[in-house]
Amino acid sequence: MQYDLSKNINPLMTQLAGFSGVYIPAWLMLVRTFIFFILFSIAIASLGFLISKISNSTSISNSIIVIINICLIYIVFATKMLEKFTSYIYISYFNIFKLFSSQIKLILNNNNITPISGVIVMIGMSLFSFFVTLVLFKRRDV
Repeated sequence: MQYDLSKNINPLMTQLAGFSGVYIPAWLMLVRTFIFFILFSIAIASLGFLISKISNSTSISNSIIVIINICLIYIVFATKMLEKFTSYIYISYFNIFKLFSSQIKLILNNNNITPISGVIVMIGMSLFSFFVTLVLFKRRDV
């Protein structure tokens, strides 16, 4: 049986179906997406700096970063192993359009995934990675 949402007048039902949200202009959505993409890229780059300080070889560190990201994408989106912790993993926020439309909450079955929590997680991960990299860099020079 198909349920036609266009004839639905109940706002609670449209919220449950995932159609709640705020209408914004396309240019504002593009600006938000671009800023979020830059933040996501900085988070991945900070992880790359951390891995490159641990490893001496550039090719090995690049391979490790790619493997880590592929494994995290598989674990977060294809399995239910980390279902309760997906809001704390940066890779959960890589599909930016689904994040801003709240569809990612339905995909990952986690209501804690919001753009604000994504900003907090990625800034926290970046600061942590840069801090650990700074500590490792100082120790190697001594």
